[in-house]
Amino acid sequence: MTFFTMFINPFSDPTSMIGRRPSQFWLIDIYGVSSILGTAALTMGVILFALRRWKLPVGSITLILTVNSLLMFWLNERGQSEYRLLLLVAPIIGLLADAMLYFLKPSPERPLMFRAFSFIIPFAYYLLFLGLLNQVGAEIYNQGLWWKIHMWLGVPILAGVVGVFLSYLTVPPALPISDL
Repeated sequence: MTFFTMFINPFSDPTSMIGRRPSQFWLIDIYGVSSILGTAALTMGVILFALRRWKLPVGSITLILTVNSLLMFWLNERGQSEYRLLLLVAPIIGLLADAMLYFLKPSPERPLMFRAFSFIIPFAYYLLFLGLLNQVGAEIYNQGLWWKIHMWLGVPILAGVVGVFLSYLTVPPALPISDL
């Protein structure tokens, strides 16, 4: 799914959020926010569907995230080897997700753990992504993210909210019993 939407994947153009602030910065803000939220929705939709349908083995989410990010990076690298540090995001968050699978056991039978998992994974993924992107930008341009803290901390929170909303679609709350 991310192959067909690679133009909105944050790995497609990480340079849009670092360096000098462009004159039409609001267009880049829209691109940055939509790329993160769209990719979070696609990725968490697949993971939550798989969690609802099967009992995932430990390591499966690390594999999904890592292979996906490697392919997106490979397709869009364009010779920008200085962004390889961003490839650490997927395996680190994948290990976190697999640890949460093992210890919290999120499932439709445990909706609170399912919703916590749904928030924490996209939140941590994009917080780490933006943190490393800030580091890479500081090394390349002597200036990291040009987003203010409201943006680079707010967008991962919104990605987590997208995950929670998807968890309600995947595992809806029980309907109240009617008196009919």
